[in-house]
Amino acid sequence: MARPVRTDGSINVTLHLDKEYRYARAQIFDGFSENGKRRYRSVRLGSVDEGGTFIPNHQYIYADEAFRSRLVFPPEWNLEKAESMIHPGAGRPASSEEDMSRLYGDIWLLEQVARQTGLRRDLEEVFEGNKALVDDVLTLAIFPYVTGDNYNRVERWQRIVKAPSKRALGPSAITRLTQAIGERHRMALIRQRLSRVGKSDLLALDSTTRSAYTRGRTSGGGRTRSGSVEVMVYSLDGHEPVYYNTFPGNINDHRTVDIIRADLEHAGLAQSVTVTDRGYETIQTLELLVTKGVAFIMATKVGQCHV
Repeated sequence: MARPVRTDGSINVTLHLDKEYRYARAQIFDGFSENGKRRYRSVRLGSVDEGGTFIPNHQYIYADEAFRSRLVFPPEWNLEKAESMIHPGAGRPASSEEDMSRLYGDIWLLEQVARQTGLRRDLEEVFEGNKALVDDVLTLAIFPYVTGDNYNRVERWQRIVKAPSKRALGPSAITRLTQAIGERHRMALIRQRLSRVGKSDLLALDSTTRSAYTRGRTSGGGRTRSGSVEVMVYSLDGHEPVYYNTFPGNINDHRTVDIIRADLEHAGLAQSVTVTDRGYETIQTLELLVTKGVAFIMATKVGQCHV
């Protein structure tokens, strides 16, 4: 016999067992099928430990308040951890209970930059209007610029400043946030930013190499070096970033340029002019750009034989 349909708009949350894992699951009404039957989709909202404590995932944390208010949990479950993760309370230094003094100037400036350049609006479009998630993303974007620290210190930093996010971003919260962001979100944001760039803009190409040394030793007694190349392309006219990619550290520059130009052509920027620094002044790169008919400006030494 089918489970009766609730008429009060509430959604039952039940325990779902999958091998040794215990999940909190809800069946969300998803319209009617062609034959008129009600169709549901299963949504995992977190996990439940052996003691009955509900630990929410990003689906629950970033859901809007109206949806969370419709969820009906089993009465024996402990929801205190979920409540503290959703409404942790704003931390602040205080010499008394009334002290609300918080640092805000530099963060306010970066928030205005995000608003004026349309970055906040694009992020809200990418994340389907989820402003709480956008606030968390902006907080993580602003943090390294303001402090220079790693993300282990975000939660401590939030206690003394007024950050965009209204919840404490500890290590577990940051992990859930990054798990909620996938490749489709990154590509959607790039498409949003590309829409703000002219098809004939000057595009600056720049890269930086991040080196790492392994514990293993080479035949000569030294350490083994490896790393990656981070490439950024941005518009010199509108100052908009239009491309980002990471390549292995051992890839040749002309091969990197070939991939970047192909990606820009797919994005509709085939007519753009590329500006590079001396890091790309190899004969292979020149031959590639010239044979493809790409307009470019390259910094180079006039004493080079090919010049």
